[in-house]
Amino acid sequence: MADSLDAFFDAAVPFLRGHTDAAALRDALGPPPSERHARFDFYRRLMAANRGRVARSLYRGLAKVMGPSFDEAVTRLFDRFPTGHWDLNQAVARMGEVIAADWPDRPELAQLADYEWLHYQAARSPEAFDADRDAVNPTAIARAYTHDVPGYARAARGCDSTTPDAPAPTSITVIVFRDPETLTVRYLQPDLPRLLVFAAASGEADPATAAQSGVTAEAARAATERLIRVGVLGAPARDRSEALFR
Repeated sequence: MADSLDAFFDAAVPFLRGHTDAAALRDALGPPPSERHARFDFYRRLMAANRGRVARSLYRGLAKVMGPSFDEAVTRLFDRFPTGHWDLNQAVARMGEVIAADWPDRPELAQLADYEWLHYQAARSPEAFDADRDAVNPTAIARAYTHDVPGYARAARGCDSTTPDAPAPTSITVIVFRDPETLTVRYLQPDLPRLLVFAAASGEADPATAAQSGVTAEAARAATERLIRVGVLGAPARDRSEALFR
């Protein structure tokens, strides 16, 4: 039985991934009870449709701006990074890597893919945020981009028939996080004091960095309180900020 199952999966997996056709599957496994082997092709098409549907639901903006090329990107993603994860959403996690490698002249596309995946991660994270106990909202992630990716995503998702122009290069840093009150995913563009206190709360800044930044203790306290109010940081961040900016 084990050998027959191994033989089945050895033949079925490449078939379901679209690398072989129904006739090749029949040749590998022998004739089916019904000679209507074309019926097997339904499952290959179903798999392709499912992975395309999942990718489009998570990368709505990217799918819009790439147009027909998005389907090719999905095919390359599954060919390059086959997955056995039970959650099909996780199978499209590495879309940004494919875009960066195969569309190197369009860095805004890879950054858009990264931003939309961060949005999904924040929305689906099982981690809860206790603002009295946690220094940092566990869904909060900072990213530095070379294009206005949040604006690009918003424009792409909001338009129906037109495709927004690619944004001009501009340096932008964002913190993506799930609002602990509304449970919606938000982002903010931190200034230098807010970025530093976020790094301090995350354990990624030291006194030397704080001193070189020129940020005053007063500015750091104000930034900390602002990030606590919006739900990026929790109460313990106050102590970490004070220790860094004495």
